[in-house]
Amino acid sequence: MQQSSDAGYDGLVHFAFDLLELDGENVARLPLLQRKERLAQLLQNPPTGVVYSEHEGGDGEAFRRAACRDLCASLRAGTPPNTQGMAITS
Repeated sequence: MQQSSDAGYDGLVHFAFDLLELDGENVARLPLLQRKERLAQLLQNPPTGVVYSEHEGGDGEAFRRAACRDLCASLRAGTPPNTQGMAITS
């Protein structure tokens, strides 16, 4: 997100993080890092509003917990929404 902010995008930003098909070829069967390499090549000069999301290595579970603790907000049935219409979860 910082990368898109630094690039000056004012509108909606799409984060590309995986590649499943390329020119009719099913690349979903390839290992993730190979798919990301192909995606990075495709997005060397991305269109406005598209940002390539680098691979996050390390402890995936710790990363997920930290992201959810700091950023996760989702709608949950039976939970009253906050002023943005979303229920904050922990």
